[in-house]
Amino acid sequence: MPKYLFRFLTAVFVFFFFKLTKAANLEEALHWHQASTNYMIYTVAVVMLLWEILDYAVNHFYKRVNTKQLEFRPSVIFFKSAMVCIPCVFLFSYIFNFHVIYWIPDECCTENPHFLSDAATGYVMGLLIIYYQLTKLTTKETVKNAREKEVIQKELLAAKYEGLKNQVNPHFLFNSFSTLASLVETHPKLAVEFIDKLSDLYRYVLEHDTDNLVSLQKELDFLNDYIFLLKIRHQDGIRIINNMTLPLDRVKIPSLSLQTLVENAVKHNAFSADEPLDIEISNEDDSYITIKNPRKPKSNPLATTKIGLKNLSNRIQLTLKKELEIREDDGNFVVKLPINLT
Repeated sequence: MPKYLFRFLTAVFVFFFFKLTKAANLEEALHWHQASTNYMIYTVAVVMLLWEILDYAVNHFYKRVNTKQLEFRPSVIFFKSAMVCIPCVFLFSYIFNFHVIYWIPDECCTENPHFLSDAATGYVMGLLIIYYQLTKLTTKETVKNAREKEVIQKELLAAKYEGLKNQVNPHFLFNSFSTLASLVETHPKLAVEFIDKLSDLYRYVLEHDTDNLVSLQKELDFLNDYIFLLKIRHQDGIRIINNMTLPLDRVKIPSLSLQTLVENAVKHNAFSADEPLDIEISNEDDSYITIKNPRKPKSNPLATTKIGLKNLSNRIQLTLKKELEIREDDGNFVVKLPINLT
């Protein structure tokens, strides 16, 4: 049913409800005269106008919550909208009792003005309108959150799949086993540490596959394990420069985000011990973590679907309501990762 038709029918119902309940007897309730027409026109007009004002107020306060990224609290919106309702009902009651009532023929108007009681009745009706509008918004918010949660779970599963795929694909396993085989013969203790770090990688991915956000400390621990494996295999070909000055326990970021960005740099750039790849991790104020590396395209670049960056970008939009910024700056590939500082 169209919005305004529903409001019109509700306003007509309100008029007949009060006409029937205020009448002294059934005969008076069913009697129709010129005053009844005037009363109905004014009642319908007031109800629809009040509804429009309160609808605007509720939506205005709701949008302010979304704009400022605050928690959705229906009780606060209800209270603010109720404050807006007060001057409205007093104004409508004043217009009716001291102006409209004089348009009604004297013989049809047998009661004295009831300014306060009419205002109180209008206020109760206004509260019901606010409650109805808030119920609609709450339902909408619940459905929206459920859909976002479902999308986030899909993105997390995709990220988990991509992470596992990159870690257990034959190429990765072949390199890892080759490295491990050489370590077992020459550096047994280092081989044990290599196995521990590798198992820690798998454990982290499996344990945090459903987490939207994790602490920066956990992400750095995971990244350090990943970097350890890279350095064992590539020696001095990769250098990670950590210039972050953030409180590690108070910052949260999407799980697997740092590893995804470092892996992206390693995957698409050429490097060697003589010409190492420098990956710098720093922070911009308390809003972003910046990952920067010089662009050194491989002579035979690998085919890519960019699914890792796409998944990460989508997860950031859903969890932090911000954008993953990617740009090229003076020969550098720069990614700005939004953070949540608590």
